[in-house]
Amino acid sequence: MSSAPSTQERLTEILSTSTSPLEPLIELEGEVKTNYPKERIASDMEFFSTYYSSYLISLLLDDDVHEARMIFRRLPHAILEHDALMQSLEKLLRAVAMRDHGTVYEILKTAPWHKITEPLVQSYTVHYRNKVIDDTSLSYKSVRLPTIESKLGLEQDSDAMQDDTGDDVPSQLIQDLSAKGWTYDAVSKLIHPAKPAMQVDAQERIRLGQISALIGNHGSG
Repeated sequence: MSSAPSTQERLTEILSTSTSPLEPLIELEGEVKTNYPKERIASDMEFFSTYYSSYLISLLLDDDVHEARMIFRRLPHAILEHDALMQSLEKLLRAVAMRDHGTVYEILKTAPWHKITEPLVQSYTVHYRNKVIDDTSLSYKSVRLPTIESKLGLEQDSDAMQDDTGDDVPSQLIQDLSAKGWTYDAVSKLIHPAKPAMQVDAQERIRLGQISALIGNHGSG
C-alpha cells in the first residue's frame, strides 16, 4: 500500500492542478504547522516561502486583504526576516490596501516568485487590472489614455497606432476596453468608461425588501 503524500507533495499537487487553490491551502495550514515546526524554518525556507506566498496571493485573488494581514501576524518572524519574496509580499499587501497601482504592478513583475506560483501571480495581475477598470468606471466619466495606461501598469505606446489625426494611440488597450463597453473619442482623446452593473448582495436585497414593506404598510395605514 502506498504511503500518504507528504505535505510538500500535497502543496505541489494543489498548485499544479487547481486554478482556485485558496480552500485547499487553508486546509493545509494546520498540517504545515504540525509537520514544519519553527525549529525547521531555516532548513525548509523554500517550502515555507512557497506555501505562504501562494496562500497570500490566493487571498488577494479573493479580495480578502484583512485575512492576508492576519497571515503576516501569525507568520514566523524568521520567514519575513530572511525571505525576499515574503518581504516583497508585505510591500505588495500595503500597496494594494493603499491602491498604489504603480507599486503593485512593479512588485508583481519583479518579485522573486517561485516558478510553481507564477500562474497564480498572472491570474492576480489580470484580476487586479479588472478591479482597477471597474473602480475607474465608478469614479470617472472620462479618462485620458495615459492615465488609464498608468492605472493598468502598461507602458505607454507599447502597441501604438496612428489615429485619424496622426497621433499615436494604444490600439490594443482601446480594443480591450471597448470590449468592456468603453468608448474612445478620437477628437477629445478621451476614453469614456462603461458603468458597471450594480450588484446587490443578499443582505442588501433583504434590507431593500424591509424598506419596501415599511413603505407599503405606511401607505396602507
